[in-house]
Amino acid sequence: MKKQRVEDKEEEEEEEEEEIDVTKLDDDVGICLGRKLMIKVSAYKGVSYVNIREYFKDGEGNMRPTKKGVTLKHDEWTKLKKLMDGIDERMVED
Repeated sequence: MKKQRVEDKEEEEEEEEEEIDVTKLDDDVGICLGRKLMIKVSAYKGVSYVNIREYFKDGEGNMRPTKKGVTLKHDEWTKLKKLMDGIDERMVED
């Protein structure tokens, strides 16, 4: 019985980690990372980009991007994904 509870708790934790906070941004959606930091995939002139940017609420309650952030081209995004394990190893939890 105790083992079952541990397994249930582990499954709940995995489900919580997989939840994605999706936020309405203009006519699109973004994934919220916290602290008003969002990820949004967009395209311009047929080229896809990943935007990781701070957002703020305007006077009408709409989320708007700030200049604080980074825009990654597909090749930069691919390189970042490949480096994630090394980055994870160097991160220290708060």
